[in-house]
Amino acid sequence: MQQQQLTGFNGRRIAYYYFFLFLLSWLYLFDQSSDDIGDIGVCQVAYTELLMSQGG
Repeated sequence: MQQQQLTGFNGRRIAYYYFFLFLLSWLYLFDQSSDDIGDIGVCQVAYTELLMSQGG
């Protein structure tokens, strides 16, 4: 019971941590090579990830 609560709490924190890490990494990469089409695609992926982490 306690472990399940811990997993639920940590799981959400870890999801947000990895999401922001992912966000920073692609911001850095696309800052190096500005590809507008790729930028839009990654934005959509990032937005989908955010929605999934909010819902889950």
